Amino acid sequence: MRHFKKIGMIFLILLGIGSIFQATNGLSAFTTTLPDHYSSLLTANTTYNYQVIEFNGPVNWWTESKYLYTNQSGEISITLLGFANQSAFSWVSNLNPVPFCNITSKYLDDGVLKKNVTFVNKSTTEIGIMLVLGYNNYNPGFITSVNWTHEKLLANNSVDPMGWVPGTVTFDESNPAQIKMLFKQDPASGNQNTTLIYNKETGVLIYAKTEIFIFNLYRLEIQLKESNIPGYSIEIFGLLSIIAVIVIVLVKKRNIFNTK
Repeated sequence: MRHFKKIGMIFLILLGIGSIFQATNGLSAFTTTLPDHYSSLLTANTTYNYQVIEFNGPVNWWTESKYLYTNQSGEISITLLGFANQSAFSWVSNLNPVPFCNITSKYLDDGVLKKNVTFVNKSTTEIGIMLVLGYNNYNPGFITSVNWTHEKLLANNSVDPMGWVPGTVTFDESNPAQIKMLFKQDPASGNQNTTLIYNKETGVLIYAKTEIFIFNLYRLEIQLKESNIPGYSIEIFGLLSIIAVIVIVLVKKRNIFNTK
């Protein structure tokens, strides 16, 4: 009996090692050094949380054979891991290297956010394709470069009048801190409408509303939560809060003992 227990323990250890290897497989190809065309305010392991305003899914994440689901007042979270060249989708036009992220979806059930699924080590282009945060071969997703001249060129070049998603793209830069991209598919060819608003300084998605009819109507509308200030992680704010509390306590103690 003890012999079988030892075999079982060894099996569990090997299974755990295998799971760790699987989870970290490919991470060595990442770099946390910021490419020139990305904002210096981006930091690896920063998580951006998005409130779901509207969702009509689920999304068939066909590279994983799984489905992403959320609902109104649910949440989609993106954690930046690093940067690498996109290989799985060689036909996309985004500027290499691109951000790689973990993406988690949660749905609201009786007032409680519950996890649906997490996809790990996904390029921003794959995420953009799956959630329709882009069009044709231009899929900027949640984090894009801040070389806006090049990004607008890519966006314009991806509007193919003879392609399978012909349409028009326009840009609104009336707000100097933001850039809004609006893609409208030609009505005769379909009904994709996609609006993407990015922070100009960081390249982080602020707001998105996209809809497309493929077999049935797909719609997603999300908004970056106010607690996520692009370029600063939650850990930094936590550290600053602790420092502030310490300073307040020290000042109060000094005032108590200072009777003069």
